[in-house]
Amino acid sequence: MTEPQNPTVTPSRTDGPVWRIAGAAGGWLLFTFFTTLFLRAALAVLFLGGYCASGGPYVIAVECPRAVVFVVPWSIFLTLAAVFAGTVLQRGFGTPLLSWAWGLAFGALGIGSIVGGVIAGGVWNFIGGAMFLLFSIPVLVFEFRQSPLRFFIGATNLREQGFIVRTGGLKRMFRRKPSKQDYVQEVEATVANGVIALLSTIPFAVLGAWLGWVTFDALG
Repeated sequence: MTEPQNPTVTPSRTDGPVWRIAGAAGGWLLFTFFTTLFLRAALAVLFLGGYCASGGPYVIAVECPRAVVFVVPWSIFLTLAAVFAGTVLQRGFGTPLLSWAWGLAFGALGIGSIVGGVIAGGVWNFIGGAMFLLFSIPVLVFEFRQSPLRFFIGATNLREQGFIVRTGGLKRMFRRKPSKQDYVQEVEATVANGVIALLSTIPFAVLGAWLGWVTFDALG
């Protein structure tokens, strides 16, 4: 089924293959970096018994590690900013950060909570982990079912030519009607398109996660 065409727009300064690659690579790198920082902070608190505090005139039973105090207040907001900026610059190219971000973030928290429950004990860790996974898995399944092609390599190539979608409903979550604007489906996706898209995202996502892990350790 052919999707409705985009309205004619004036090219912006951030339009072009270089910007799309930068959006895909940079968005994924920053997303996994900040998400890993927050996950490490959450696990640190979990292993302290599930709570801690810092500062104030009172005696603190469980002092928060310095890295937790530094990371938690701003990492969530910077994660959201990375998703927004990456999605805007990607313009449909590469593994879609917006489709994966919610599921990966809550899925990581869910798995982390369950692992913490296995190591540190506590039934609430398992309950919390199950709830996080319930927030994560249905969204990922929905995004995959609407278009497996778009779920993995995006909606367009570097020239912003939309891939023809052979499977999937292309529906929008929480909307009764499909979006009025979508990418023009004009070219078949090739193996080369898939390789370019995945190389522009996966290595940077792994790098961001590693940098987040070592940065948290460096913060102490």
